[in-house]
Amino acid sequence: MPTLKDNIVSALSAFKPQDTYSAALSFWQTLGYKSDRQPEPYRYTYEQFNTACGNSLNELKAKPDEWEELNILFQITDEEMKNHFEKASQMNFLELDKPAFQATNMKSYLFAA
Repeated sequence: MPTLKDNIVSALSAFKPQDTYSAALSFWQTLGYKSDRQPEPYRYTYEQFNTACGNSLNELKAKPDEWEELNILFQITDEEMKNHFEKASQMNFLELDKPAFQATNMKSYLFAA
């Protein structure tokens, strides 16, 4: 039976053959992070993301010349993060209450690759 370390190594190895979005999403899921909270669209160029952020990105820090694309993987709210290790809070087999992406929730974590 594979250990967590084996699963992490496998997830990291997937970055070469898979696209960044799929590999990163799989990696975070391997670590136990899962959320159906995802924006539309989820793939941005620097210009698109800067526009979505109200043209507030600092070019010296963001280094736009080094960007290929930014993939927004998912959002986890502070409440979901507090309950991260409670498996029942992560499971929703029927997806009856699929949470919506909360663009204005400042107490959340945005996972990107």
